[in-house]
Amino acid sequence: MYPIRVAKKYDPNNLKSTSHLYTTVYLGTYISDDFLEGNGSHPGVDMIPQTSGADVYAVLDGVVVTAGENGTSGKHVVIRHDRAPDPDDLSQTEALYSSYLHLSQITTETGAIVTEGTRIGATGTTGISTGEHLHFQIDRESAPYHPYWPYSTAEASAAGYGFLEAVNAGLGLEKAKTYTINPLVYLDAVEAHHSTHLADSATDTDVHIAADARSDSTTFPDVPESHPYATAVYALRDRGVVSGNGGMFYPENNVSRAELVKMVFNAGDIPIEGEGLHLFHDVPDDAWYTPYVNTAKLRGVVLGYDDGTFRPNNPVTRVEWLKIIINTFHPAVLPAISASGFSDVSMDLWYAPYAEYALKNNLMNFSGNQFLAEKFLTRAETASAIWTMMGMMGRV
Repeated sequence: MYPIRVAKKYDPNNLKSTSHLYTTVYLGTYISDDFLEGNGSHPGVDMIPQTSGADVYAVLDGVVVTAGENGTSGKHVVIRHDRAPDPDDLSQTEALYSSYLHLSQITTETGAIVTEGTRIGATGTTGISTGEHLHFQIDRESAPYHPYWPYSTAEASAAGYGFLEAVNAGLGLEKAKTYTINPLVYLDAVEAHHSTHLADSATDTDVHIAADARSDSTTFPDVPESHPYATAVYALRDRGVVSGNGGMFYPENNVSRAELVKMVFNAGDIPIEGEGLHLFHDVPDDAWYTPYVNTAKLRGVVLGYDDGTFRPNNPVTRVEWLKIIINTFHPAVLPAISASGFSDVSMDLWYAPYAEYALKNNLMNFSGNQFLAEKFLTRAETASAIWTMMGMMGRV
């Protein structure tokens, strides 16, 4: 979906007819009668809303990494999409970053998990802006920062241009091509790919059910038997440790902090404690996860943040995940390590023993010799690791 509602789709072959909707095109210029892509180095698309203060939506599932304001972008939001369809091969995935600039209002916050269609703000004219519009762009993960701009003020000045004039001259065009993608063309391609894939999946599912005489009540349509973590997902499902949502498991979604403590405590048969206690500012008394969060706090499995919050909806990083699951199943203090098996984990880091424990016990798949401490965990990866840990503890 597009970040705002539009009257007509973005068509690279017919941009002049939609110049009132898309005033600056991808890799275009700020010149009023220039509608050709590649004539400049503008790394996104400037979109004109149908009404002032129009709703702005997240275009894909992801995590908000920036929700703030500065003098250039004004009020803006940046969302990381860890498993977005790869622009070069939509059947594969890669991390991308979408940016929404010059907002009048932000309705999300850094760390929030959003899904496609989540309202994140409203169009405006904050920052460097000559009129109300939404600057929308999508960066590749390899971009040095997000939102990416293909030159600095110093580079524009050295080339003899003002900051905005440099766009018209195409300064940094090759870098823009390297680190950004044509955002609306990409979203249209993703939508078309999903439509085709869903149609094919429906056909495949009909055949599979007919052949195996199974109903959707016994399996998750998004976790086929061929899925690498299917065994763990269904084993935990059968034990009441995990469940689906609307018949789906959503294996590639990031697991939240609240979901994790519930899954881990259910798997470990941990008795629930602390009913009626209010231990974190952002954990309401009547939330489904409150008993699990309180238990985790009382048992020392989690401490929370310095501001007195738990942030239940935040996605879980590998570091956080390891501390929670290992402290639950293996409460004894882990021994210090004499050497690290990861190139990005030094022995003096507090989580080094946890990382080494995970490596030696094959709790998750690692990328080469890197631990990637801040990488988020998916629901499927979490299920696999919990199932492995249950086996180590003799609970299977």
